[in-house]
Amino acid sequence: MRYDKVALQRYLVSGDDVAAIFIGEGIARATGRPFHSEIVRLYTFSGGKVVRVRNYYDTAAYVAAVRGQ
Repeated sequence: MRYDKVALQRYLVSGDDVAAIFIGEGIARATGRPFHSEIVRLYTFSGGKVVRVRNYYDTAAYVAAVRGQ
């Protein structure tokens, strides 16, 4: 996947946890087809440092772009 755009849309903070919502757009290198996906990243902080990151993607958008659907 080649990302041409990643843009932060919103973030939410609760204590030491931050949820960041991004929009990702680009091209599947294998097929040349475009994709558009929402991405959610959950960060956990401790002592001012990131200690955990979890990523969640719209996998259907990636699969469709790679398969050429």
